[in-house]
Amino acid sequence: MPLSLVGRDSSEHFYGAQVARFGGPVLVLGSADGSLAFSLVAKSRQIVGVEPSGFLMAEAEAKKAEQPAAQVELISSDLRSLRLDRRFKVVIAPKSALSLQPGVEALDAVLATVTCHLERDGAFLFEVAGLSGSSSIEGPHGRSLFTAHLRERRGAASIRRVRRQTLTAAELEGALAASGLEARERYGDFDGRPWDEGEDRQIVVAGLA
Repeated sequence: MPLSLVGRDSSEHFYGAQVARFGGPVLVLGSADGSLAFSLVAKSRQIVGVEPSGFLMAEAEAKKAEQPAAQVELISSDLRSLRLDRRFKVVIAPKSALSLQPGVEALDAVLATVTCHLERDGAFLFEVAGLSGSSSIEGPHGRSLFTAHLRERRGAASIRRVRRQTLTAAELEGALAASGLEARERYGDFDGRPWDEGEDRQIVVAGLA
């Protein structure tokens, strides 16, 4: 896998079930190598995958070349500044894409992108790993600045560190509210198990407040 978290569960079945539930079109923010986007083709006729990494986008383009009939549109763009003249029934930020933002302002900018593209009755689906019980180092408004790291693989040998922001559950809730979003369902795993307070990871179904 180009991007990995220790103990990361497969999410394709969960996201596929949610797209079947809410419908399409679907916007995937941080679509990486395109695996999730292409897995959703059977659930929605229109899938748009957005990825800022040129290396991962090249892998997604290779998948597109192998499946030219698949209704998957790939866009290379910064998630913070993306503005498309359309809205989506489902917006997905998979693989801790929110936590990979380089700071509080970047996180808020990505959430603004979500609100600009989400239909009023649509669903914002995302996963956040590395939730901490309390901030290790406080930033603006008490929000954590402590970062952990993921690894992005570039070919067989090259590995680039990717900083992962650590948020508390309360910080995540505050960030959603400030962006006009609200969490409606929280799960502790992709099998649908309810999230328990204090757990390190959340899988969230959110919507416009």
